[in-house]
Amino acid sequence: MRKLDTLRQLEGAEDRLKVFECDLTQPGSFDAAIKGCTHVFHVASPVLLNLKKDDVRKNLLKPAVEGVENVLKSCSAEVSVRRVVLTSSIAAMAGEFWEHGKDHLISESDWNLCSSETFMPYRYSKVLAERRAWEIEQQQRTGENAWSLCVINPGFPFGPPVLPNSTSESVKLCKDMLKGKFRIGFPPIGMPICDVDQLAQAHVVAAFNEQAKGRYLCAAEGMSLQTLMKQCEEMFEPRRKFVGPPLPKFVTFLG
Repeated sequence: MRKLDTLRQLEGAEDRLKVFECDLTQPGSFDAAIKGCTHVFHVASPVLLNLKKDDVRKNLLKPAVEGVENVLKSCSAEVSVRRVVLTSSIAAMAGEFWEHGKDHLISESDWNLCSSETFMPYRYSKVLAERRAWEIEQQQRTGENAWSLCVINPGFPFGPPVLPNSTSESVKLCKDMLKGKFRIGFPPIGMPICDVDQLAQAHVVAAFNEQAKGRYLCAAEGMSLQTLMKQCEEMFEPRRKFVGPPLPKFVTFLG
């Protein structure tokens, strides 16, 4: 498949890269990929932000939770697995940043309690998926093939994609910015961000440091996306205009 060409060109891929066809919603789908592995990274979960209400459960919540169940059950069935690293999100810690109190500093002990199937369903999917992961980890602790779990909770990842035609939300945002989509304005939306390379390093440390355990928040101090775009404007010579004045926040949910 041509979309795998970039991966096959990575250093060491010829000797060490193996590609498996898997389905998050199919039990046993990951058995072959996990066979013989000591460390497993579960980094894939649907990122769908503009779903119709009737599609949320089928296309977002169901694959997010079943994906965790199927990957972790395959880990429990494989005697070699010792550590699993799950990519969750800061969204699993807070739905709205006011929900824990105006001056509260979000930490690894926090859980998102305000999101639901009808209110910020993507964030709700991250809550459901991570909670299910911890339930499964608890259930298998005393088993013969027990493994330990570490969870990384990143902010919004930014950085160069490995795949040139990436469809990730952060890449899409950057492309829309470069196309001038936000020149007329942008709502004052703020969020913590993180560097994608440092996020990858955090996963590796969580996997191979035996002292690592629990959840790890991986995010810088929050900033508005409008401020971020303004900073990007200054990186070009001649300077380019990417973002206009602040727009009402409800504009975010249009289109």
